[in-house]
Amino acid sequence: IDHAMLSELQMLGGEQEPEFFERVITLFLAETQERIASIKEVIDRGDAKALKSFAHQLSGSCIQLGILDIASTCKMLERAAATSHSLEGAAALLAQLQSQFENVSCELQTRYLSIKGAE
Repeated sequence: IDHAMLSELQMLGGEQEPEFFERVITLFLAETQERIASIKEVIDRGDAKALKSFAHQLSGSCIQLGILDIASTCKMLERAAATSHSLEGAAALLAQLQSQFENVSCELQTRYLSIKGAE
């Protein structure tokens, strides 16, 4: 996680809208969970085109927040979808993605709770 990027995002809300950061993180976590579920579904169906699209969308969201490990795994999923009709290796990348998300989710929630407690 790029904490400098998250700090910049946190400052965007400023004193006028201190809940901004919380809303962004909450939305990111909810949407990422949904996108990972969608990625699992399309891998199970063997739909390379949909996998490439979902992985690309999630990668973009992660890059905007500085969640670079997940973004990198999504790029690998995109490449797997583009180069393999059987989606070979996609299940292993999905497991990696799920593990990364669990770690990032805990870290973001801890960061938010520590910010909220400091007020």
